[in-house]
Amino acid sequence: MSARGAGLTTVLAGTLIDGSGHDPRHHVQITITGDTITSITDGHDVPAGSSVFDARHLTVMPGLIDSHVHLAMVPKGLEDRLQTPYSLQVAETLVNARLTLEAGVTTVRDAGGMPRGTKLAIERGMFPGPRARISVGALSQTGGHGDSTTRSGVRLRADSADAPMSEHPWTVADGVDEVRKGVRELIRAGADQIKMMTSGGVMSPGSEPGRPGFSIDEITAIVNEARAAGRTTMSHAQASVGIMNAVKCGVDSI
Repeated sequence: MSARGAGLTTVLAGTLIDGSGHDPRHHVQITITGDTITSITDGHDVPAGSSVFDARHLTVMPGLIDSHVHLAMVPKGLEDRLQTPYSLQVAETLVNARLTLEAGVTTVRDAGGMPRGTKLAIERGMFPGPRARISVGALSQTGGHGDSTTRSGVRLRADSADAPMSEHPWTVADGVDEVRKGVRELIRAGADQIKMMTSGGVMSPGSEPGRPGFSIDEITAIVNEARAAGRTTMSHAQASVGIMNAVKCGVDSI
């Protein structure tokens, strides 16, 4: 989220849920210095020189955390996706980030699609949005969930082997050596965690949700390579085999 600076802000809260498990408090005052909450007191007694946010008719609570979002995704048909410039997709991502923050979500884990530049723009206060941990992309086996190649052979994404300068590395990989390289390329692109597809899905051509994705050896290599770089792992897994393979190989989040 963008920084306020060193000013003083007072929030007059009708009801406060502080997230500790304690009962809600009513008619309280929250004092914020810069970006830090410095006091929570009963009653409404605004300090001199403080700006005021009047929320006496509202309930105030800590920001929410959404652990699975795709801020770069906008529902579109095939033709619209093919006609969307990458620069427009970046703008759409920033709009989605603002809407997410306005909905009360202050931290997200983006599970694929959000590029590093949009995260940096939010961190630097250039655009409003939640704090973000990004995956950049998601590793997929050839023909698996995440392989954007259509049945006609057209790749829906410009971030492919044909566009090596893209912020999004091509994430289709097969075999231990390729998946290790895929992890390294995602980390180079700014990934905070490594996402992989250990089962098929419903939104990719030729991919069946009930079928596993990646072998045990490949998943293990992804996990080990990510851990060596201090990254956690997460897995798309809709089928029981894909879920169990992820568990056996030590994937952190499913």
